[in-house]
Amino acid sequence: MLDDKQDDPLVLMSPVLVSDSAMYSISGLMEGNLNNAFWQSDRARSYAGEQGRLAGEEFEESVAQRLQELGLDATPRSKLSTILNQKVPPELGDVDVFAITQARDRVYVIEAKDLRVCRTEAEVAARMSEYRGRTIRDLKGREKPDKMLRHIRRVQYLRDRADAIAKNLKLPTTPEVKGLLIVDAPQPMNFHMLDELEDGESAFLDTIASYNF
Repeated sequence: MLDDKQDDPLVLMSPVLVSDSAMYSISGLMEGNLNNAFWQSDRARSYAGEQGRLAGEEFEESVAQRLQELGLDATPRSKLSTILNQKVPPELGDVDVFAITQARDRVYVIEAKDLRVCRTEAEVAARMSEYRGRTIRDLKGREKPDKMLRHIRRVQYLRDRADAIAKNLKLPTTPEVKGLLIVDAPQPMNFHMLDELEDGESAFLDTIASYNF
């Protein structure tokens, strides 16, 4: 126990825990898995953010390639304005992977995330809070959509304009628009909450061949 009232407290430390913590932080910095408020310096935040961006783009490429091997017409980092040939509010962002089935009667708006396995209760809670499909309050007190809600809004925006998708992409009929989350490793939201969200269906990249497109 630590007693702050003691002038010279005796502290017992575990070298293994110190080592694990150091390696966790270093790997999180190098791989970009730990971002934003985890780091104090602007330089560390910038570096981790850039590493995370590069890793994310690499995963998006992998997802698109795997879907192409399954016969889908898949494109990574697709802009909504390109899909619709219309001006689109910038806050909607881009689609990680946009895919069209072989029959060209269904399109998938895919959120592709290369997320590490959660190892602690705190990581589970943090991950689930990012994918609840709700608004969150930022450090300045402003309400903004979480990662899942941004995805859901993109799907709905395209669904409401399915006729424009068919016209711009020269599809034979107005397509069914579906949302899908593809991850590389099991995540807590794969087993809880997403089944309650429209367009919150999820799949693993390693088993995507068995998904019913």
